[in-house]
Amino acid sequence: MRGNASEPLRPNLLRWALDADFLGDRMSLIAGPRQIGKTTMVQAHLASVGHSSRYFNWDAPAVRSAWRRDPAFFADGLVPGRAPVPVVFDELHKMPRWKNMLKGLHDEWRGRVRFVVTGSARLDFLRRSGDSLVGRYFLFRKLPLHPRECAASVADVPGWLPTRPLEPSDSVPQDFASACAALIETTGFPEPFLSGSSQFRTRWQSEHLSLLLTEDLRDLTRIEQVLRLEDLVELLRSRVGSTVSTENLASNLSASFGTVRRWLDALSLVYLTFDVPPFATRVARAIRKQPKIYFWDWSIPDDPGARFENFIAVQLQRAIASWNERGLGRFALAFVRTRDGVECDFVVTDARRPVLLVEAKRNDGEFAPSMFSVRRWLGGIPAVQVVERSGVLRPHAERDVWVMSADRFLLATP
Repeated sequence: MRGNASEPLRPNLLRWALDADFLGDRMSLIAGPRQIGKTTMVQAHLASVGHSSRYFNWDAPAVRSAWRRDPAFFADGLVPGRAPVPVVFDELHKMPRWKNMLKGLHDEWRGRVRFVVTGSARLDFLRRSGDSLVGRYFLFRKLPLHPRECAASVADVPGWLPTRPLEPSDSVPQDFASACAALIETTGFPEPFLSGSSQFRTRWQSEHLSLLLTEDLRDLTRIEQVLRLEDLVELLRSRVGSTVSTENLASNLSASFGTVRRWLDALSLVYLTFDVPPFATRVARAIRKQPKIYFWDWSIPDDPGARFENFIAVQLQRAIASWNERGLGRFALAFVRTRDGVECDFVVTDARRPVLLVEAKRNDGEFAPSMFSVRRWLGGIPAVQVVERSGVLRPHAERDVWVMSADRFLLATP
């Protein structure tokens, strides 16, 4: 199955990241991986509200020239007394002293203009390097695609909230099931997903990795050992789903522990990978243990089972970002390993309290015994074993325990 370029994508993020009632007087900063569709999303939003002309890319010399001539160039035709007009600044973080500039514009135009700033890793990184914007914005992240964004039948259906019981649907719309299968097979990045070509996807992935490991890392860090980073990515590709030992990686790469730790942090910084730490009731204990590392592009792992687990990890991170950004709690993702060595792939926590256990099994529709052991250890929280095959829904005799297909599980998530 392949993506369908004729069907428009419908980013869930628009429901809260650009919602005036939710934002109040604050700006919206939208970060995320390169080529994830941030620009397309905000341009479509501007067109839908009749303000297509208020998109400005600061990579364009004409935009920078307009700014030098008139710092209020973006307000041309603005009618006083009306609701705040959205103005999108793309790649603004490439301008010197951009945070002070944005602070001044926000304070001067508050109530008349709502600034939306988009960018990739550098925006997120530079945002944290000073506090001049504190109290003036909310940060949101545009992450890889969810089947809901590709299926018209459920585009506006709200997802499950962890404060309510999980109630799987009896049926899954065909377009949603098809979108889920296509995403698992391809990727969550819009361009290669919509292309429908495995050859294009392979070429895109190679160039995307090269871009992250050269241009983005060069801009954000002093790391210049690109070939060593490529070796590190290859090692991580084969370790998806397993805990990752920095000491072991350092030995394989003939590098110091500190150097490899810095490289791992850099890969996370540029939205290539993300960590899933072990669950622990005490923070210090969790920090000392080895994490699992997944790719935002779940097509990178070669093993189909690891790729499916990576897909579920990304979708859970999306749901968690949604709940946190909407102010519904303080959610996080971890994996569980008991003192007896029994393991479960994922646990969703809220304020460090476990609320949902998830096991990813690509082909196995039988209940995994380990899931029940971990569930009892965590106090009997709801548990779901997610499988790739469509049309699966089987409850267990124990309440709040299911085996279900990925499409059915994701139909319940935002």
